[in-house]
Amino acid sequence: MYYLGIDGGGTKTAFILTNQYGEIIYRNTYPTIHYMQVGLNGITHIIREGLNDLLSVTGLHETLIDYAYIGCPGFGDIKDDEALIRDAIAHAMGPIRHRVGNDIENAHAGALQGYDGVCIIAGTGSIGMGVLGKKRIISGGWHHAFGGDEGSAYWIASHYIALLHKQMDGRHPQSSMFQFAVQALTHHFGDAAVNPDLIQLHNQRTHTAAFSKVVYTLAEAGDPYALEIFQRAASELIQIIRACCLEPDASVRVSYAGGVFESGNLILDPIKSVFPNTQAPVFTPDIGSVILAFKYADIPLSSRILNNLKTINR
Repeated sequence: MYYLGIDGGGTKTAFILTNQYGEIIYRNTYPTIHYMQVGLNGITHIIREGLNDLLSVTGLHETLIDYAYIGCPGFGDIKDDEALIRDAIAHAMGPIRHRVGNDIENAHAGALQGYDGVCIIAGTGSIGMGVLGKKRIISGGWHHAFGGDEGSAYWIASHYIALLHKQMDGRHPQSSMFQFAVQALTHHFGDAAVNPDLIQLHNQRTHTAAFSKVVYTLAEAGDPYALEIFQRAASELIQIIRACCLEPDASVRVSYAGGVFESGNLILDPIKSVFPNTQAPVFTPDIGSVILAFKYADIPLSSRILNNLKTINR
């Protein structure tokens, strides 16, 4: 039998299929399945496309997939929408047994390998989850349009752009990196980025989030405004982690997922100063989805399965 993990993030959706021993059979990525970005029909279409590709490449019949776990961004944020998202996914999955949860659940399962603690996601968006025994708490994940997704790539990019605009119009003094930053902004977004009418950028969430990489480059080069934004981002993530703690800060095990953590010490050093038991993730979120597929199929994670999953994770 085979086990399918689907990890939906704010930018992309990862598919990973393993056999009963945790050996990889198929892996690929598709666009996000966040229903506020692609709609319910978009969820169905993207997951069905991924399944069709998987079955075509592997030559398997879908009845051979024993169980699948789908981590879906935005799932659970609005209770009235949960059934609609489940139906959209079920329509795509057909006869495959599956379970749907928020993408923080599989990120947590992967990063902490099922152990208690807090996992924080900071990718396109941000959200955290703490687990202690049967207790679970989620913090963050509020929609970016209302100032949520604090500390995420989108948050970092949009807040830096706001500071850059204040340098443009005289509200803040211009840093030594100002001209480079403006050139990078126009290269990324076009002339709209330096035009007061920015409404066309508001819905470009993924593209805006990608600009955070430029902000990181500026911070590494010493731009005080970029450094300020990363300090604020770390502070916001610390608040989310603290809200998820079900035990004292100094003892809680913390791990993480998402592209913002590629910024390394700019983000991790402030977090580790508050939460000294912060550790690198054991597995990526897509493998976390596979772990949950095994779990909900009542398949114990043997040392053979875990060793094979670790080989995939490299």
